[in-house]
Amino acid sequence: MIHPSEILRANSDQQTEFSAPVNRNRKSLDCGLTAAPWLTEKLNLQRFATVKVFLTVFGLLGILQGAMLSYFRGTSHIWTDHYYLGDRAMDWLIHLNDILAGAFAFIVTHWGNKIHRPAWFGGMVMLQAAASITLVVPEAYEGHVESVGNRTDITNLCLMTTSMTQTELRESNWVALAVLVIFQLFFAFASIVFYTLGITYLDDNSEKENSPIYLIIPLAAKIAGKQLGLYLSWIPTLFNSPNIFITAMWLMLSCIIMIFGFIIVLFPHSLPSTLIGKEVETLLNLAYSSSGQANQREEDDDEEEETPKQNRFLASFLRLIKNPILVINILAMVFMLTALINFEIYQNIFYQLRFFVNVGKDLSGYNDPFLAQIIMNIIKYPFIAVSLLATGLIVAKTQPSARFLASFNVAIYVAAALLYVSFVFSRCNDRIHSEFNDRLTIPFCSSHCICKGIPFTPVCTTQENVTYFSPCHAGCNTVDTIRGVEIYGNCTCGADTLQQQSGLTAVGGSCQKDTCDLYWAFAQVASVMASSILAASTVTNLMINIRCVAPEDKALALGFETTILGIFPFIPGKLIYSTVAETMCIVRDENRCLFHSESFGLFFSITTVVLMIVSAILAVVVVFLIGNMSLYGENAIKDDYDITMEDMEEIRRSDNINSNPNTNTRQNTNTSQDVPQETRNNDSDDDFLDSDFNQELENRNNQQRQMTNTNADVHNESRRRKANSEVLESDF
Repeated sequence: MIHPSEILRANSDQQTEFSAPVNRNRKSLDCGLTAAPWLTEKLNLQRFATVKVFLTVFGLLGILQGAMLSYFRGTSHIWTDHYYLGDRAMDWLIHLNDILAGAFAFIVTHWGNKIHRPAWFGGMVMLQAAASITLVVPEAYEGHVESVGNRTDITNLCLMTTSMTQTELRESNWVALAVLVIFQLFFAFASIVFYTLGITYLDDNSEKENSPIYLIIPLAAKIAGKQLGLYLSWIPTLFNSPNIFITAMWLMLSCIIMIFGFIIVLFPHSLPSTLIGKEVETLLNLAYSSSGQANQREEDDDEEEETPKQNRFLASFLRLIKNPILVINILAMVFMLTALINFEIYQNIFYQLRFFVNVGKDLSGYNDPFLAQIIMNIIKYPFIAVSLLATGLIVAKTQPSARFLASFNVAIYVAAALLYVSFVFSRCNDRIHSEFNDRLTIPFCSSHCICKGIPFTPVCTTQENVTYFSPCHAGCNTVDTIRGVEIYGNCTCGADTLQQQSGLTAVGGSCQKDTCDLYWAFAQVASVMASSILAASTVTNLMINIRCVAPEDKALALGFETTILGIFPFIPGKLIYSTVAETMCIVRDENRCLFHSESFGLFFSITTVVLMIVSAILAVVVVFLIGNMSLYGENAIKDDYDITMEDMEEIRRSDNINSNPNTNTRQNTNTSQDVPQETRNNDSDDDFLDSDFNQELENRNNQQRQMTNTNADVHNESRRRKANSEVLESDF
């Protein structure tokens, strides 16, 4: 067995040597605690430094991070009321980690890639866990006070008088706001390194042909974690608990994330299997090349390893923005993500306008109708995760070309745009009763009621069959729930004549509730289908973005992608959407808009489709630019260039003989001293007769050697895999 750490030598009876560099990458094998190497050696931590172990830890961490993010957002309506932060603050706080990730992604990735990827990755995860624990401080200090949002059953009815409660007069908790921002900042750092450093570390230490499925497993695990966090966010509402962060569930989640961050820190700069592959690659290059060529290649490799350390921040950034494939592909992703993110943010407003559904601030979906629960809260995230895994597996097994993957992106974007075209025309045939056609006002029959600040909770009068904005607008004074249906009584609106009547009733929901709910379900199905289809583009875009740049720029390319995708969908994307929404508001409270005009629904749906079409056009440009870019490493050629260790040894010996003509001359000289003169003369004549043949044979040998040297790099990956199977990790 030939060990990479040994010096390969020729036969001992020969004078020359065949040598290879020793422990050239030993400094990369810093597994465990470098401050306590005796502990690392005693626990034998190097045996856990494998791709499968890292992938397992990486995937489990993705589940935990996804669960924490989904729980944080799903309970946002509770902690914003708890800290009196307001709806506008909540709209930005729940997406603040995405914006901060865009602001710091390139800087964090640059330094993490330059220093030590696993250490930087694990350190940021541990900081995220520590910041999540600090959220218990303002919650313990503030104490729980019943919020205005918990009194909807009372305030939605017709009231003759109103009074400001102490709860409504309290100011926002600025200490809690500061702690929330700090938590979002460190969560953004952890999200950055999860995608940029974790993905590239896994790609560098795994086989290129299997990288699509390896890289997508942590991302799919994070989506699955969001489903878990969604269920966890229902617990405070289910048990009517005032605590969100002072719970065993939140603290346990934070501690487990801390442990996983520490485990990631223990991984070496490069996994041992990767180092073995590098050493074997060096040996194969030396075996197939002359000594001078091999040394030159070794020097070139050393220069390539040192290049990333010497690159400055600005130089790295300029290299990326000069890459047309990367820039245009990221621009296509920006337009698509801008449409998707803002659709998700404002979809409740759109559903409210088109399907007359009562949607509140609860982002967990716990209070949604049963059909919406099944569609959005049970099958959405699993469908997306399955789409990711299936696409990664298919790409890994079939290994399509780069042009095919780019064309696949175009097809996905077009299909998603067609699904969202249906939103332009989806609506149920109903309207809210108003005294005027151009604006929404309080009806005359309920003018004695104080309905300011009442959210949109449509009711249908049973006598007149007319939809009103809320029970207060219908003049209703009582409410009862019968078999899950809200029945409002003592309403003053809904009579066929102006004569005052008593005992009028109304039912919760619009008068076309069954039809509207059906259209709403179809719209949600289309949204889930589009999200699942677009999830497949995550795999293709990831492969394109990390393969269209130099290997040392992969992490920076993903950092550049995170920067653009974190900033532009929110700034200016969300700002434009929010500005248009504010200008089209027709019913307003002191702190928020309660209802929008129908024009906003048209703007919302058309803008979403247009952004997706622009994304598809940019994806077409990528198809023409991408060419025949390599995605899975060099192709394996097994005919004439597959070798074993024995073949490499034979080549090494022949190269030593050819590179030492003095040895052969010396042996021939010693032999000639024992041969008679006549025999030597006959041999000389034979040599003279066969000189042309020998010359031709030598020319062919030279041509064969040149061809071998030329193709050594082309088929290097195949030889490395073949030889790597002979070298065990235990031998390293």
